[in-house]
Amino acid sequence: MPYDDPDPDDPMTLTGVSLEAPIDAVVDAAYAYADELARSGLDRSSIMLTFSAPEYRGPHGAYLALGHERIRDIVNENCAVFEACRGARMGSNEHA
Repeated sequence: MPYDDPDPDDPMTLTGVSLEAPIDAVVDAAYAYADELARSGLDRSSIMLTFSAPEYRGPHGAYLALGHERIRDIVNENCAVFEACRGARMGSNEHA
């Protein structure tokens, strides 16, 4: 079979489908994205830029579904956790 002419009956043909997700799944995904980006060391504004940039399809899809304010709250919540962890870790190094 030619490369540019896929056979719809071929089980090895890669086929993508779009699925609607319940809003709870979108919220969970947004928390996962924000968590990963905060763990990687990005600051709040960089994480918000990632969510608002269309080239990052997953985070941007969550941004469109949940809105700016909800995403901002999720990002702030995740960043606060990692800032507290970094502060505690730095404080424990001072006593060593």
